[in-house]
Amino acid sequence: MAHRSFDPQLPVAPRRRLAGSGTADVEVRDGVGGSPRVGPEVVVTLEYRLYDAKAVLVEAPGPDEAIEFVFGLGQASPAIERALEGLQVGDVARVQLPPQHAFGLRDDTAEIVLDRAELPAGALVGDEFEAERDNGDVIFLRIVALDGEMVRLDANHPLAGQAVTLEFDVLASRGATPAELRSARAELAARNETEAEPDVLASRLLQRGRLAAPKAE
Repeated sequence: MAHRSFDPQLPVAPRRRLAGSGTADVEVRDGVGGSPRVGPEVVVTLEYRLYDAKAVLVEAPGPDEAIEFVFGLGQASPAIERALEGLQVGDVARVQLPPQHAFGLRDDTAEIVLDRAELPAGALVGDEFEAERDNGDVIFLRIVALDGEMVRLDANHPLAGQAVTLEFDVLASRGATPAELRSARAELAARNETEAEPDVLASRLLQRGRLAAPKAE
């Protein structure tokens, strides 16, 4: 099984609802399994599905592209960790994230003007493209206007301004190795120095270009 580091259809089952913090509505459904429960200093391996605000499935890479991270050391947002804590292999969870904890709010000033020759021939208003920043981050661009030899693009992510839903299947859990803990703690210390918020899963996926942009209507 190919795993990617964590850097963004539930079966019928009994439910238990966890208390929310005002930033996310968390719902967990119980499963079965005898592995260590998800908790501090546990490496958890997850399959995930991502839905937009209209409950349309946007991303579902499957178990062959499972993600894994060390729980409790800032590699996932608090809302996601609340949804996963205490689960075992075979359990599934769902967390709903508001825009500010997913792909951010829409920025009406996030527009880019380019020479039309830089785009593929025949590009039309509504077409979408991926671009890469100098730091390797992937951004999505949508054509909003064509003006002679110039083109205006919207640089907001397609899911900006939307509440999204993430569903997780717990595939594996184990105790973290000393090396994994040292690495996770170093990342957390570096993040604390810059006062950055923990990245949610969706934001990590965006940075790696995993999320496919839905076509404009």
